[in-house]
This record gives sequence, structure tokens and C-alpha cells, in this order.
Amino acid sequence: MTAVEPVEGQTLRHSPTTVWLPSLSGLRFGAVIVVFGFHVSVAGVFNSGGVKTLLAWIFGAGAGGVSLFFIISGFVLTWSAQPDETPARFWWRRFAKIYPNHAATSLVALVAIAVAGAGVSAAVVLPNLLLIHVWIPDQRIFFGLNAVSWFIACEAFFYAVFPALYRWLDRLPSRALWPGTLAIFATTWAIPLAAQHLPGLAKYWVIWILPLSRLPEFVAGMLLARIVQTARWPSLGVAPLAVIAGAAYFASSLLPVDFRYVAATAAPLALLVAALGAADAAAANAVDRAHTSSPANVADAAKDASVDSRATPSRFRWMVRLGEYAFAFFLVHQLALRFVVKVAGPADSELAAMAVVLSAFAVAVLGSWLLHHFVELPAARLLTRARSPA
Repeated sequence: MTAVEPVEGQTLRHSPTTVWLPSLSGLRFGAVIVVFGFHVSVAGVFNSGGVKTLLAWIFGAGAGGVSLFFIISGFVLTWSAQPDETPARFWWRRFAKIYPNHAATSLVALVAIAVAGAGVSAAVVLPNLLLIHVWIPDQRIFFGLNAVSWFIACEAFFYAVFPALYRWLDRLPSRALWPGTLAIFATTWAIPLAAQHLPGLAKYWVIWILPLSRLPEFVAGMLLARIVQTARWPSLGVAPLAVIAGAAYFASSLLPVDFRYVAATAAPLALLVAALGAADAAAANAVDRAHTSSPANVADAAKDASVDSRATPSRFRWMVRLGEYAFAFFLVHQLALRFVVKVAGPADSELAAMAVVLSAFAVAVLGSWLLHHFVELPAARLLTRARSPA
């Protein structure tokens, strides 16, 4: 099969199904939009009225978009694993990918704090810069500086354990993949159940912030990638699973808050990710057949590729393109929202509040473009050239 550039870059081992997964890149864009909408809905921009109610209904479960990022991360890292890459090289590539953006946005947050005349202690700054702040059950620390960086700290932990997890997964019999996946789905419910006896902030930290609690979402992505790779994925179409995921997203608001953002949506979202990955792989296989078939079969193979991808975000090139900026947008969007809300002051009408939100979105888009092109890409190139660990 013709090799195509992997989504997340190169990792540990080679897979015979290593192809680019454009639908998952496009799905990242959707995930970051619902997270932005969630932060708008809880920021108090709209104090009352129909727009506030509508935002709460549409984006009330938007924090589940973070779960989608974790699942996609586990899926694509497993999917694109390489045979000749050592753990040290893997960790360095991941560092080169995420840390420059984290450092840049942390610096912006520190400047904003200084301009506002507020103080911040080394007890907040150092754990944040070291990406260990999520292990400290203190909201001033795990939400310190750029509040959304807790997500990056969780990802850093996932990257740290990925080589060991992948070796375990590589030894796991293929017949155990589905039982393992179902057990992981059950774990996403067991965690909030087990945390019910904890006091408020400790419970919040254990359920949503602690990396060990978010690891099952990442592992679910890993297991489902292997299920697709080993041809154990059933004939489940993207559209039905998208409907189920959407229904779970909106129905989650009916559950107690402890079960709303992860437990209720992790399994449907994970299955949707697997279906999209399987559709992209099928489309890539069909394209390969088109390239290698006799002239009489080329048209049929090309038609198969079109059918395989018709229900996926890869059809919408703009979504795939914007998905490339999703990581940068995620890191800057809350800083942009807080900046615009602070500068604009209280909105005295729904129209003024809408102008604030659109302005914040525009600032976030501009910031993500700058971060992606002037920090993320050049830093990754520089760091990967500067050192090549064994």
C-alpha cells in the first residue's frame, strides 16, 4: 500500500495501514469549536435571554470536546506507530510538537497577569512550565496561567506512558481487543462513581483533571486503532454513529454533572473516531486500487473511494485545513476570550454580547494562525533537526 503522511507525525512502530486520516483532522476542528462554545456559555458574556439559553443547550456539554481530543490522540499515535523509532525519539518528537506552544501561551498569560497588576507565585508558574500542575489538587495551580494547559499536561503523561502501553497492546491477542475496549468504556463510568465520596474540589480534580482518570479515553483510542488495523471493526457506518454520538452529547445534560462530560460521551465518541478512521483507510485502499488496477477497473475503484469517504469530514477540505490549527486554537482561545471580555466590559445587550463573542473568536483565530506558523511549525523543525535521540 502506498504510504501517506501520518496525521500526528511519526511514532514507534510501523503499521501496514499507516495512511493519513484527514477525517480525524477535520474532527479536531469540530471538537475545538464545541470547547470554545462551552467556555463562552460559562463566561457570563450573555447574562440572560434566549441566546444564553440556546448557547447552554448547544454547548452545555462542550467540555466533552476534550475527551474527543484524548481519544483521537490515542488512535492516531497507535495508527502511525513506526518500527525504527525508539522511545527517546518518540518523546523528543512529542516534546517538539507540544511544548513550544505551551511555553509561548504561558508567556502570554504571564504578560497578561503583569499588565493587569496581579501577582503570580513560583508555586503556580513552575509546575505549569514543567507540565506537572495537573498532579496538584489545587485549582489555583492546575488552572494557573493558561487555564487550558491542563489538557497539555495530561497529554504529556499519555506520551510518557505510550511506549509501554503500545508494547502491551502489541502483545495483546486480537480477540481481546473488543473486551478490552468495553472494559475501558466501563472504567469511564467507574471513575466518577468511585469519586462520589470525595469533597467538591477533590472530586472535580479526580474526575476531570487527574491524568490517570483521563487515561482510559486515550487507551480507548489506542485499542480501537488496533481493532481497525486488525480488520475487527464491524460494518458500522459513520452516519449512524455520528447520530448516536450527537444524541449522547445532548442527552448528557440530563445526567448528574459528574457523569456528563466523560462517562456519557466517551464511548459514542470513541466509536465515531474508529468509524471515521476505518472510512479513511477504506478510501485510501480504494485509491490504491485505482492506481494499480487495469484501466477497465480504475473507474470502479475511484467510485469506491468516493463512496467510502462520502460521510466523513474529509469531504470538506476547509474542515481538514482548519483541523491543522486546532491544537493552537485550543491553547489560545480562552486567553482570547478573557482578553476581549476584559477590554469590552459588560455587554448591555444580546447584540453587544454577540459582538464580544465574535471578536473573541476572531482574536483566537488570528492567535492560532500566528502560533501555528511562527511557533509550532518552526520550533518543531528546529528541535527535530537539533537533536536526534537514540
